[in-house]
Amino acid sequence: MMDRFVGVIAGVTAAVALATPHSATAANGVYLLEACEALVRIQDAEAADAPKDDDDLLPAGYCVGFVAGLMGGQRSFNTEQPEFCIPFKSVANSIELGTILKWLREHSDQLHNDETQLALLALSEVFPCKPSE
Repeated sequence: MMDRFVGVIAGVTAAVALATPHSATAANGVYLLEACEALVRIQDAEAADAPKDDDDLLPAGYCVGFVAGLMGGQRSFNTEQPEFCIPFKSVANSIELGTILKWLREHSDQLHNDETQLALLALSEVFPCKPSE
């Protein structure tokens, strides 16, 4: 069920991303934190079998799509000198998403910075690469 939900969210995110100019989003840590917290609210509502707030769907989809894109880019384009090295395979990027969300919450003074830089910083601090990797 969760895989289907994530698939729907990712599809909606892709459609919105294609239809929305990037400047329409904040593209900073504030928006990414809000978007990923919306995803957590949806997940919590699902776990409690409670109704979901429709206003959370689009931001949650943004969060899922952002993390999936970041991870896909890391795997595809940054193989020589990766920004971070996660020592295990994560299911649906859940470990990565949780790591980024926790880091953003703990570094509120950094939220004005670019969301991609913050996410990469979070992952590289928690999952640094060893010199031989």
